[in-house]
Amino acid sequence: MRTVLPSIALIILVATASAYGQRTDSVATRHNQFSALLQAEGVFYNLEYDHPLKPGYTLPLAIARPQVCYAYDSLFWLAAGWHYGAMAGRRKAWQSYPIISLQTRLAKGFHIRLGELPDAREHQLPEFLYTQQRAWLNRPETGAQLTYRNRRVQAETWVDWFHFVWRYTSENEQFLQGLQVNFRPMGSVDFNLKGFVLGLHSGGQLDTTHLPVTTSTNAGLLASYLSPCLGNSQLRVGGEVDYALSEDASVATPLSKRTGWATRLMALLQWYGLRGQLGYYLAHRFVSLRGEELYSAYSSWSNGAVREARSMLIGEVDYAKEFARGLSFYCGLHALYDLRLGQVDYGFWVGLRAEVGMGKWGW
Repeated sequence: MRTVLPSIALIILVATASAYGQRTDSVATRHNQFSALLQAEGVFYNLEYDHPLKPGYTLPLAIARPQVCYAYDSLFWLAAGWHYGAMAGRRKAWQSYPIISLQTRLAKGFHIRLGELPDAREHQLPEFLYTQQRAWLNRPETGAQLTYRNRRVQAETWVDWFHFVWRYTSENEQFLQGLQVNFRPMGSVDFNLKGFVLGLHSGGQLDTTHLPVTTSTNAGLLASYLSPCLGNSQLRVGGEVDYALSEDASVATPLSKRTGWATRLMALLQWYGLRGQLGYYLAHRFVSLRGEELYSAYSSWSNGAVREARSMLIGEVDYAKEFARGLSFYCGLHALYDLRLGQVDYGFWVGLRAEVGMGKWGW
């Protein structure tokens, strides 16, 4: 932990220092506002997998998140409520816990958020690095996040502290630290360069496990381009190249070496809300910390099976449309052809999302 968290603390201190002494508007121009908000999502996600590294399953899930929010202009924001997730065919709640989240603006472009963090999908990392299933299967990320945005740079660093321990606990504390910077060097041209580092830490000083402190990592570069609309149509074409490194620090890794790599080449077509991708994935001893497990050399799903060399053709078609303010529909289909096994595994999903304001009161 002593080597993982200092970068977060340093970035926050720099952002806070830049805010010190800046002129603020008169208090008389500020406004307090309370509001009620209901967020809801229903999804049917089905994986038809029959792979040695992962079986298939279905997620018929509905989520409701009623909240009360308070805002002090754009300077401070607070939300408190409840998160409830119900899986069809299950008598008890799949997820049920309180929502508490606070956010403030430190300086121009800098924001810090504590408590519950944004949806995991908002990291906008590829599926092999950060799967969208985390938004449905896992408790939302909780901890601290610092973001910076301007016209050319979008950056964030965050800590998701997903397993807390106290004195005499017989388990390790666990958290994930992330840092990514997206650079758009040509302004209006949709060309992006993104660098990222993810670290999964297990350890601590308060537990009684006497296990070694470990930090597994993923790091890499992503480059993507999306053309302007072609002619008078809404058709856009583009591509993406990804390269990632991994280090598996697990105490009992089944890999021949702890380091690995993965690369992904994708071609992209986009037309209105419809998007199609086709590409190739090649990896050797790569272990993804939060991605779809079928891209990894092994995972908790593989029951001892290991495939150090991976070579797959991958394709995906998805569609999203907001048909009214705060109400949207999405669906998709993906397929993976394992060239070494000669088999296809695929999945599909359909979902609805709603974010409805139920009143505002302010002064």
